[in-house]
Amino acid sequence: MVMDYVRKAWEAYKKNAVQFIVILLLTIIAMVAIMFVTMIPVLGPLAYSLEELGDNPVPDEVVATFASQAGLIPSLIIAFFIIMLFGTAMEIALIQLSYEAVKGESKIESLIPTIGKYFLRSIIATFLLGIVLMVPFGLIVGSAFTLLGTGAIGVLILAYMFLIIASIYLRFYMHAIVIDNKGAWASLKFSYNTVKGHFMELVGLFILHFCVIIFVMIINFIIPLISLINTFVVTPVFLIAYTMFYLKNRPSKTKYTRLKTTTRKKVTRKKTVRKPIKKKIVKRKPKRKTRRR
Repeated sequence: MVMDYVRKAWEAYKKNAVQFIVILLLTIIAMVAIMFVTMIPVLGPLAYSLEELGDNPVPDEVVATFASQAGLIPSLIIAFFIIMLFGTAMEIALIQLSYEAVKGESKIESLIPTIGKYFLRSIIATFLLGIVLMVPFGLIVGSAFTLLGTGAIGVLILAYMFLIIASIYLRFYMHAIVIDNKGAWASLKFSYNTVKGHFMELVGLFILHFCVIIFVMIINFIIPLISLINTFVVTPVFLIAYTMFYLKNRPSKTKYTRLKTTTRKKVTRKKTVRKPIKKKIVKRKPKRKTRRR
């Protein structure tokens, strides 16, 4: 079943490969540009100071002081938030592309309106996802510090297991927003209901994705630059496969509304009154008396 997703995703990717490659190239160029622009105020003075010092060793305290004075930490924070916002926009675009690829042919011109429509909602949903994942994780990890020895290790393992399983269940919150127009909080619930009952199937798809990435990275040691396949082929193919999984297993509208409603309205049926059937009275002719001769 998992291989069926990948095989169909590969067929859809071959028809829409140009669109995916263009968007992924623009994403990489934009990410590099953002990092370069945000780091210019730091990299300039840092390069000049290292050139002045020459071969003399620099103490760690001096490097830390210089970094804080030059604004390295604020620049990194700004770069992180800009990349996070841009990454969210690109994820919306890639999900829309994969959805259109499954339906038939994807169009790049439809991406900008889609990003504008769902961007704010996706940011709010990502923030809620962080709360849902990190608050319980922090509480479990915090309880581990009160324990000693194997007890603490067991609690830490439990915390990471929770983080992994919850992340898998909430994997499709962005799909719910882009494809089904769900709200920020409703997208998390919709993603959970999509994965529920199909957890092991999704885990199998994750494992296959991970094995393909590792295989390509190993081949990269033999053939340089082969790792670009991970970026421009493996990533979009498996994104289409995940979209197919979502479309196949998402709750139907009637099923999902039944999950949300607690009481059902009673359907009153009109009572049909049957009209009495009138019996036809057949008048029989009286028998004629025959005289005996």
